[in-house]
This record gives sequence, C-alpha cells and structure tokens, in this order.
Amino acid sequence: MKPIKREPSSRMAKDRAKVRGSFNDEPEVHDIDLSDSDDDATWTPFRERQRQAAAGVPPEERDEDSDEDDDVETDEEIHVSQLGVARTSTSHSTAKRRKISASTTPLPLPTRLVPDGKEFSIGDFMVLKADANRESAPIWRLDSKTLLQRFNAVQGSSGKWLHQSANLFTSYAASARDTYYSLAVRFIRYDKGDSTVQVTERGFDAASSVSAVLRKQSLEQTKAFQEPFEVYIQALISQCLDANFLQEVFQDKGTLFNTIT
Repeated sequence: MKPIKREPSSRMAKDRAKVRGSFNDEPEVHDIDLSDSDDDATWTPFRERQRQAAAGVPPEERDEDSDEDDDVETDEEIHVSQLGVARTSTSHSTAKRRKISASTTPLPLPTRLVPDGKEFSIGDFMVLKADANRESAPIWRLDSKTLLQRFNAVQGSSGKWLHQSANLFTSYAASARDTYYSLAVRFIRYDKGDSTVQVTERGFDAASSVSAVLRKQSLEQTKAFQEPFEVYIQALISQCLDANFLQEVFQDKGTLFNTIT
C-alpha cells in the first residue's frame, strides 16, 4: 500500500517564507583585520583629536578618555607654544632695540663762526644782517650750495630763545655772502626731520668787539700826534682867513705855533 503524500498546506509554506526572510535580514558581519593590532603607534590625545576630526566627528560629540589628558600638552603643542613665545620675545627685543637706538642718536658737534670774507660750508648757520638785532628772528642753515633751511625762533622753558627747524627753504648764492652774519650753534635735539639748536655765538658781536679793540689800539698809538695835529689844523684855518697869518707868526715867534715851524 503506497503512503499517501500530503501536499504542504499554504500555512506551512507561509511560515517557512517568514523564517527564510528573517535570516536574510540579519546584518552582514565583516571580518576584523587584527594583523596590525600589535603594531599600533603610540596613542596621544592630540592624535585622537586629529583622527576624530578627519573622521568628521563634531567637536561636541568627540570622546575624551579623561580630564587629565586635556591638561597634558603633547610635544607638538609644546613646540608650537615655544615658537610663539620665541617670536613674541624676538619682536619685543627688536622693537626695544629700535627705540633705544632712536633715543640715543648722537647729537652733531657744535658749529663754529665763519670769518668775514670766507664762504659758508654746508651745515653752517647764519642770520640776515637786517635781522641781527632781533633775538626772535629766524636763522638759516646752509642745506646745500644753493639752498638754505629756515629755523624758527621758539622760547624755551628757561626763557632762552631756541630755534627749531622748519620745512621752509630759500635759495642762496655765494654773491649774497655779505648779507649774512655767521652764527655758532649747539644742538639741543637732533632728528633727521626735526632739530632744535641754540645760538652760542654771533659773528656780528665778534666783529663789533674786534672793531672796538682796533679803535682803542689806534688811539693809543696816535695819542702823541694828537696835539700837534690840532695846532696844524688851527693854523691852516687861520691862514685861510688871513693871508699874512703865517708871516706874522714867524716874525713874532709865538710860542703857540712853535710846533709847526
């Protein structure tokens, strides 16, 4: 007797299809490559941050192993920090050296008087003869062979008159030498674009003193001839007024006019 072969019911077929579908929905598990697990590079918080940043993990969701790791600086962070400090220190040192160099600029040597009749040289100071008697008058510095720079008068805190450079220039020619007196000055402050000087000696004062000395010496040398010269002038005038004056003097041998006979 043959066994009766039953057809599977539709319900059993449905159940088998569900079981088969559940197996197909399981996630596929990939093999983990552990070949290089023992040769991993030294881990640091800094490298972990770089890895998470490269993976696109937002900063607020990045995992930190411990609070202590945040306080530990890596060698790269220390190096960068030291470079920043070194650069800042170098910039401050350079600025300080420049400031000291600017504040310690040496002053030029005082100028000297130029004798009358001698040409001025570049750097010499002078004043117009028309302004020689005014202390508040501007003075001039020979900036080039054909150019004068003006220095305006300013009154210092001590009441003395100083002269400060101005950005004003005028032409100069050697033929105008006789219209200026020479000045000797010393520098109070000096910079490439700004200078202040004080007049220490004036050429016209020296010329006046020399003239006075020469006059005194001349009077001393000619004092012995002063009285005979006065008698001669008196006799000359008298002869002009009276043509017989000298003849009468010779005849009378007057003591007053003996010095001219």
